[in-house]
Amino acid sequence: MNVGIFNRVNSKIKEGDGMYSEWNSLPLEGGGHGVLGAVGGRDVVLAVVQQLASHQPSPLTTDSEVEWVLEVIRYGLSLPLTEHEALRDCVRVCCSWLSALLPPAAPAQPPPPAVPPPLAAEPHRYANKILNHLHNLFVPRPNETLAFIYQTELGGNLISKQAVLCHRVLRLARSLADSASLGPREWRSLLLLLLAAAAALLAPPAPLYGAAEQLCERVLCVLFEVWILACHRCFPSPALWRTLREQCVRWRHRAPLTEQWARVSLCLTARLLAHMYGPLYPAMPIGEEDANLVPADMSAEAVTQSWYRMLHTIGNPVDLTKPHLISHTPEFLQYWMTEEGREGREGREAWVGSLAHIFHRAMLGVAAHVDAFLGTPRSSLIGLTSSRPSSVVPSTPPNSITSQVGEIEKPPLTPLRPKVNSIFHLFGEWLFEAALVGTTPVNSNQQKAEGTPPPPSLSEATQKLNMLSYQAGRAVALGTLCRVICSKQCREEVLAPYLARTYAALQRGLRDPATAAAVVLDAADIFRLDLDGVLVLVPDFITALDRILSEREPKLECGSIDKRELRKAAISLLLSLVAFPYHYRGLAVPEFPGCNEYAGVTIGEYARGRLSQVCVSAVQAESSEALAVPLLSALYLCVRHNAAHAHDHAPDAKARSDSSGPVSADGSQDDFAADVRELDPSSPYFGSALVVRATYLVCHRLISSWKGDLQVSLAALELLSGLAKLHSSKPEFMIEAAERKRAVRWICDYIGVQCGRPPQAHSRDLHSCVVAAYTCLAAWLCAPLLADADCLAALLEVVELGISGSKSQGKPGEPPKMKDEKELKPVSMRVRDAAESLLMLILEQVGNNDGGKWCRLDERWLAALGHGKLRHFVVDGNTILSLLEEPLANSQEPQPTIVAIIRCGWGRFAWSLSSRGAPRCATRGAAACARPVPMLEPPPRAPPACRALPAAPPCAVDAAFPTLDAVLRQLNDPEATTLFKLLEQQAAIEKKVRESEDNVVPEECVPPDPVTEFQTARLFLSHFGYLNIGGDKKGGPARLCALDSRAEGLSAALRRLDATGSRAALTVHVFYARAGQTRATDIVANASQHGAVSPAFVRMLRGLGTPVRVRGHAGWSGHVRSSYDAQPPRDEPPPPEPLTPSVYDGREQVLYWSDSTDEIAFVVPSGYELNETDDQSDSMKSDVDGSCCSVNRGSWWDVSGERDDRRERPDKTRALSLELERPAPAAPAPPPPLSGSGRRNRDFTPKILIIWLEDFEDHLNLPIDELVRYCETGVPWRRHESSALCVSSARGGLARVRVRAGGAGVLADGALLAPRLLPAALRRAACFLARRARLNTDLYQPPHVRRRHLIQDIAQQYKKDLTEPELLESLFKAP
Repeated sequence: MNVGIFNRVNSKIKEGDGMYSEWNSLPLEGGGHGVLGAVGGRDVVLAVVQQLASHQPSPLTTDSEVEWVLEVIRYGLSLPLTEHEALRDCVRVCCSWLSALLPPAAPAQPPPPAVPPPLAAEPHRYANKILNHLHNLFVPRPNETLAFIYQTELGGNLISKQAVLCHRVLRLARSLADSASLGPREWRSLLLLLLAAAAALLAPPAPLYGAAEQLCERVLCVLFEVWILACHRCFPSPALWRTLREQCVRWRHRAPLTEQWARVSLCLTARLLAHMYGPLYPAMPIGEEDANLVPADMSAEAVTQSWYRMLHTIGNPVDLTKPHLISHTPEFLQYWMTEEGREGREGREAWVGSLAHIFHRAMLGVAAHVDAFLGTPRSSLIGLTSSRPSSVVPSTPPNSITSQVGEIEKPPLTPLRPKVNSIFHLFGEWLFEAALVGTTPVNSNQQKAEGTPPPPSLSEATQKLNMLSYQAGRAVALGTLCRVICSKQCREEVLAPYLARTYAALQRGLRDPATAAAVVLDAADIFRLDLDGVLVLVPDFITALDRILSEREPKLECGSIDKRELRKAAISLLLSLVAFPYHYRGLAVPEFPGCNEYAGVTIGEYARGRLSQVCVSAVQAESSEALAVPLLSALYLCVRHNAAHAHDHAPDAKARSDSSGPVSADGSQDDFAADVRELDPSSPYFGSALVVRATYLVCHRLISSWKGDLQVSLAALELLSGLAKLHSSKPEFMIEAAERKRAVRWICDYIGVQCGRPPQAHSRDLHSCVVAAYTCLAAWLCAPLLADADCLAALLEVVELGISGSKSQGKPGEPPKMKDEKELKPVSMRVRDAAESLLMLILEQVGNNDGGKWCRLDERWLAALGHGKLRHFVVDGNTILSLLEEPLANSQEPQPTIVAIIRCGWGRFAWSLSSRGAPRCATRGAAACARPVPMLEPPPRAPPACRALPAAPPCAVDAAFPTLDAVLRQLNDPEATTLFKLLEQQAAIEKKVRESEDNVVPEECVPPDPVTEFQTARLFLSHFGYLNIGGDKKGGPARLCALDSRAEGLSAALRRLDATGSRAALTVHVFYARAGQTRATDIVANASQHGAVSPAFVRMLRGLGTPVRVRGHAGWSGHVRSSYDAQPPRDEPPPPEPLTPSVYDGREQVLYWSDSTDEIAFVVPSGYELNETDDQSDSMKSDVDGSCCSVNRGSWWDVSGERDDRRERPDKTRALSLELERPAPAAPAPPPPLSGSGRRNRDFTPKILIIWLEDFEDHLNLPIDELVRYCETGVPWRRHESSALCVSSARGGLARVRVRAGGAGVLADGALLAPRLLPAALRRAACFLARRARLNTDLYQPPHVRRRHLIQDIAQQYKKDLTEPELLESLFKAP
């Protein structure tokens, strides 16, 4: 919107300037007294008017008679106020005669005075005279002022009677404007009548009392309403507009004028915006009483002209801060010259004291206009009514200007809003001047009006004191300036003079405790908008943030500002400043010309320590859980930027804390802030020391204050996970191991406290916090920690607590509980799964890897090398052993070799075992092993002499056991003869052998030749204890179960198992949106065009992950079909240099990143996804209860074969059952695919999009639903679980991030990041969003649980029903 044309036609207070300089104002002298006034006609009036006021037919029949009676009424309306009855009759006659202009209506009771026939025939001929005569009712009488203005001793009865007469005339004027058919002369007379009435009531400076105050507001209300109707039906002449403006300038000391001006001008503004921008522009809420104030059929030209003239009716609102200008009127001069004006000092100062309130109301009205143009109208700024309570300084009604300001969330700015320069052209003069009220010394030589005596109340000392009362209006002006400057759109240029004046006003406002809160509240985005020279405000904003956030109560005057909204805005500012000390570390602090406050100081030196202290103090003092989440993000980003700024340390320099941390919440409120305050920001160890302090602070508050809130607990644990990487992986952070161990102990204590809460306190949110704490502990694992016995014991204790529900080591003094004595009662199955994951990570002792632990060897590789079939076994119901009993192709000698592929819940691993008859150092190709040679010959030993033992004498014991012969004869066994024959044959054989031994020559024993046929599988299973014949417990399941290797579908089942990763897999799709693009096809096409993306986007893309080939990649590659590919490698040329980002579209390459718990594939869609997925899509159709179904056939998430009754079954079976190991009954659907695993092996992953925006405003119009169609992963998802991380680059080099409400862990909405830290922050945000979605999904199971269930299903479907002898026999046969 270009409103510069309005500013050119400027309006000034001085006569001869502005749009009405060529016109004269109209006099408001009243109707005069006529002839009767010269000769005295009181008795004539009483005699004539009394007869005319009756309801008898009018005796007037000619025009001359009517003219004569009008002269009588003219004088009667000017009678003294004590002649109330005569005045009343004159008013009745005038109202009755003017009603001839109105349409016929029902007869009134009592009947009105009769209308003379000449007047009834030609009402327009006399209407102008009657309206002019009515002026006398309001014109002050000689030697007598209006009773209800200056005198109260006349009694309330007289005041009420006078008010009733005035109200009647005003009602008549309103009816004439609404319904009468008036010509230009009648409209002119009617408007002049209302102007005269208002001037009589409002121009004098005396205070109002009782009904008079209501009458003044009523006069203004009718005046403005009739004026708007006149603009619609007969546009007032410039002379009338000048008269209105001059009179309103004289009435500015009256509060009702500001109220009515704001009411009318805002209604016109609403209609103007509708004409200018159409129905798409945010509509201003109009109250029911004001809905018809502007006629619906009023033309756009009339609305525009009326709006601008009405806006400037009261002149410059800042003049209200200058009492000498307000008092520069004839009415004030007359009042000072009266006896009451000279003696009533308190009365004279009353109007001066009310100017501050009027100025505040006027600035609120200006702010309402600005908000309307910005597209953020306040619902409480319209609807001013006439039912305002009676007082000199009116109170605030519920629907007035100041009510509810700041209580509602600010809506987003509309992209159709006008430019900043246009709004400053229109309102800038008022706002800039109002924002500096009281900041410059008052010019004592300011020219005053001639003949105006300087009243004592306007002395310089008093005026300086009064300036303090104008701070409320100044604060409104400063806040409006901030909203205007923060409405700047991307690539919009703001004129340098406007920027300079804004910065000067904001700097002074920030240094004033009375107005700093208003600036901070509305300037939350000022550092995100690429404003030229905005860095000059950095020191003052940091000081203001310190005053607001360092303590629970701000050290500023807040007035009517909501303190919670103030802290929210301060946190938003803090998020935009935390990157400045790192990004602008070498830039000198800019200053205003002539200032030398920060000479030689850089932004990094000034802001690094102060911002760190503000972040720590704010986290320590924050009591609101909702505000603690973005504060934690600010703290993490502050620590992270300081970490990037850290210099190389000396080898022996280590950061540690001198204390063991805070003991209690009450006794350590100042410990953390004091510690940071004592640190030296210029020290190279500042970054590492800040990491330690931040870890202490977050752990302390997590246990003491935040353990009951899910959102804050998750954010705090995510921050601790991020700090863990700094503790363990940053080479410049030489932090003592004791600090890391202390943090781990705190997290373990947190888990213990949460799990130990009473049963009634356990909930889903509580268990989600515990699961997140186990994930946080996984991030802290590293080799030094696991090498410490105490730390390892603490970790294993919480693992035991999560798996079993209790610890073996109880309270001090209690004996430990053995494993077989404990009852297995975990807190929940989710907690048990998380503890099992942590246990496996501890056993693996890995921290960060690139996916190498996932073995690439599988059956396809072995088949490609020419090997035979494998034996498949299920061990303990949770592990599949695939055994190959052939030596590998590179074996040079026959050895008992076995290749074992082990599939368990934690992944797929491969072992190669060889049983050697000789060490590897032995000579290769030897026929047999050489016999060992003794080192020393032993001395010959004499053979021992053996003497035969003497025969034992018979005794009674010999007869105690009967002989075999006697037993058999006694039993009469028919087989006894056969047994005796066998015994005789055996005795003969033994005798023959003994006789032949004496003739045999002894020979040296030599080892046999190695054999080439083995049952290596039997040896392997036997060595690991799986072939204990008869050793299994009776009634229990067998530890070893053979699978049918020849069964159809087993290979596919194993492939599905391999396609289920052991870590949480996530796909993040990256897009680039050019300025103004709103179609998904255009956004996706940018990735395939040369030069269509910015270099900053390419740098961010390269930092997200490592490029990998999809074929043969051992990890997640972004889609189910191509992930965990173990195909044998092929001879392929090296990948070409990526020319466009679309090379990472998932067909050939992706960007891959992983750690010990997560793996992410970053995919840049190129548009091929829609061509390949026209018939298949992974879109989930979600209904109210969250049920979903997949259309991917053959996937291990495929649940399309489930029956409808399974959907009705609640998903509480897993949460309430501990029997994970019990195989589920097979579903009636025939294999393949696997039966029974669809429901419990469901996985849900959110759709996460990273969108780079050239124009940040485009985040309001992104086609997210269309972009999701390009995000095919093969994994089910729900439409409400899609998240977009919008990134936009600022001209200064920083990156601005847009996240939906609630933030994304350590990345809050509106954060500004250095480009170097952007990829890591986006990865952490994506992982947090994915983990949060999994916590919110009841059906989700961790990867190792899904793999375990798949193994159980494979064992159930493909097992061989073999007895133990049959199993052993099968090991001696070929597979």
